[in-house]
Amino acid sequence: MDGKVYLVGCGLGEKHLTLQALKAIRDSEVILYDRLLDKRILEKAECKKIPLGKKMREPMPHEGWGKKGKGKNQERINKLLLKYANEGKTVAVLKVGDIFHFSRGFDAYRFLRSNGVEVEVVPGVSTHQVLSELGIPLTYRDGSSSVSLINANWISESKECGGLDADTLVFYMPVGNLENIVGKVRRRKRKVYCMLVENAGKEDYRVISGGLGDIVRLAGEALVEPPAIFVVSPYERKPYCKRITAFYMKGDGCAREIDGIPVEGYPLDSSRSLSRVIKEAETLYVKSPQALDRLCKTAPVKLLNSKTILVGGAATAASSKKAGLHVDFMI
Repeated sequence: MDGKVYLVGCGLGEKHLTLQALKAIRDSEVILYDRLLDKRILEKAECKKIPLGKKMREPMPHEGWGKKGKGKNQERINKLLLKYANEGKTVAVLKVGDIFHFSRGFDAYRFLRSNGVEVEVVPGVSTHQVLSELGIPLTYRDGSSSVSLINANWISESKECGGLDADTLVFYMPVGNLENIVGKVRRRKRKVYCMLVENAGKEDYRVISGGLGDIVRLAGEALVEPPAIFVVSPYERKPYCKRITAFYMKGDGCAREIDGIPVEGYPLDSSRSLSRVIKEAETLYVKSPQALDRLCKTAPVKLLNSKTILVGGAATAASSKKAGLHVDFMI
C-alpha cells in the first residue's frame, strides 16, 4: 500500500489557507471536500473532486448508496478513503476550519491509521482564531484569563454543560439553540457582553451585539444565520477610532458623538456629492435601513466593506445582510 491521505484544515477561506495545506492540495490525486469550502481553494487543484455534503454520490467498493443516494455517513467516507489509499492514490480531505475541531476528522484519522494507511494531518485556522481580526480578544489582561470552546448542539435545557466557568465562552453552531445557551449562561450571574459573529473571516461578516436579556431577540431581528459563533465575554467591545463619519436621511437625525467619539454627519438625501467623503472615511455609521440602501447606491459595496461599519439597530443590520455589507458594530 503506497497511498496516502491528507486530512486538511483549510481555515475559513482562501486568505487563511496555509502553505502546508496548499502543498497537500496540489499533491493530491483525489479530493473530498466540505460543501462550505471556499471554491477558490478547489481551483488550486486539477484532480477528481468529490463533495462531502448532500451532493456526494461516490459509490463505495462493493456497495451502492441505497435508496435516494443515502448513506453519506462517516463510515462510508472512511471506506472511500481506504479504497483510494489501497489503489495507491494520494487523497485529501478538505474541511473548513481545523480538521479536528468539532468535526469527524479524528474518526477518519483513527480508522485509517488502524488500517495501515499513511496519514498527514494539516492544522487549519478555526473560527474563534479569526476573532482577533475583528478586535475581539478571547483573553486579555485584567479581564479574561480563560476560554471555553463549546459545541452548542450539546446544550439542552435539561442537560448539564461543562466549560461554563471560563471567563470567555465561545459557542460553535449556536443559531438554532441560542435561547437554551442564554439560559445556561444566566446562571453564572456575571456581568457579560454578548456577540454573535456571522460569517467570521469572510467579507460579509456581521457582529450583532447585545446583552443576555436581548441577544435572542436581536439575532432574530437581524436575520442571523449559520455559520455563526456566539461569544460571551466580560469585554465590552467599542469602536476605537478618532472620528466617526455618519450617513443618515434627514428624518433620522444625527448624534454628535458615539461612545465619546466625535461624529461628523452627512445627509444622504441632499444634492451634495459624498464620493470623496466616503473614500477618505475610516469608520462609517449608518443609522437606518433607508440610509443604508441609499449609501449602497452612492458607493460600491467593495469600497464600503473596506471600512469599519457601525449600524443603527437590528433592522439596519438585517438590511446590511441583503446588501452584502459587513457589520462591525450594532449601536
